Amino acid sequence: MREEYGFVPDDTFREGRAAVLRQLLELPALFRTPHGRAQWEARARQNLTAELDLLTV
Repeated sequence: MREEYGFVPDDTFREGRAAVLRQLLELPALFRTPHGRAQWEARARQNLTAELDLLTV
């Protein structure tokens, strides 16, 4: 993701990416199907939280 936005200054990228991650984490579900929620929801939320933690340290 960062490579695609290489033209954006680091601080600006971190702030914007963190905002996107927070918005995703606020959703009631990341996946639309029951299968997706059951199989991937918990791990996806862990991944988003871990990335957010790295960006805001």
